[in-house]
Amino acid sequence: MYDADPQTTPDAIRFERLDYGEFLARELKVMDTTAVSLCLDNGLPIVVFALMGEGNVARAIRGEKVGTLICRQDAKTPRPA
Repeated sequence: MYDADPQTTPDAIRFERLDYGEFLARELKVMDTTAVSLCLDNGLPIVVFALMGEGNVARAIRGEKVGTLICRQDAKTPRPA
C-alpha cells in the first residue's frame, strides 16, 4: 500500500506496516474505513496485498511478509509457524 498512486506519483511512499489510527488519519482509499474500524475494535490484523500477484495468497496464509500489515502499533508482527 502506498500514500499515493505509484503509477502517477513516482515518489509515492510504500508502507510495510501501519497502525489502524494512522491508516484512518491518512484517509487512504484502499478499503472501507468502517471495515478498518471494526478490525481495530476486535483486534484483527489486516494484510493488504496484490491478490493476483503470483503466490501472494499462499505467502499471506503462511504469514510471510507480503503487502502491508495494518494492526495495533504495539502488536508483534506475525511469524510463520
